[in-house]
Amino acid sequence: MNKSFYLLLMLCLISCKNTSDPNILSQAFSHDEFTPTAKSDTLFVDLVASEVLWKGTKMRGAGQHQGRILLKDGFFLSDGKHITGGKFIVAMHTIEVTDIPKHEPVPKKRLEDHLKGPDFFNSPKYPIAIFEITNVLSTANGMLNIEGDLTIKDVTRSIQFTAILHEGTFSGIFSINRFDYNIGYTGSWLEKTLVDKQVEITIKMIIRS
Repeated sequence: MNKSFYLLLMLCLISCKNTSDPNILSQAFSHDEFTPTAKSDTLFVDLVASEVLWKGTKMRGAGQHQGRILLKDGFFLSDGKHITGGKFIVAMHTIEVTDIPKHEPVPKKRLEDHLKGPDFFNSPKYPIAIFEITNVLSTANGMLNIEGDLTIKDVTRSIQFTAILHEGTFSGIFSINRFDYNIGYTGSWLEKTLVDKQVEITIKMIIRS
């Protein structure tokens, strides 16, 4: 299923429209940096079935919040046998809190608006987060050691985590230090420390058949 083509897409044209339709290719890939080569298979992911989940814990175990963010676009690169790379774009304005029930709309909306606001992800100014796989190492037990660059709020950091690819589903869990990405960094001392600096991210990418 080799495909040789150019993804003529532009990061600067990303809007706040619903992009969960897997039949619509988003305009989010850089032509120069992320054009799949003729020697690579491009494996697009199912944008509806795939998940990006987050969990933030309050200091000293006082509680936690968790939720999800919708995937805007994404693909893996393969040499025909193994995953060799990939790129995934998350629409930050879709961040949702899932541990507050929908029958409590006021606190749910208040927290979601706060997460989208300037003290946290500032989604109007930084509408996307990007993860690009830079290296994949298969281990003897069938796991994948993933290295890549994660960009949030125009800050790029290298991350590593262990993943598994089973029957078309790529799964992994990793944590980030939110201060590394200037998330919740400009508020008061209380605002900075009320929530633990570590945020857990769980990804489940379903490869389209």
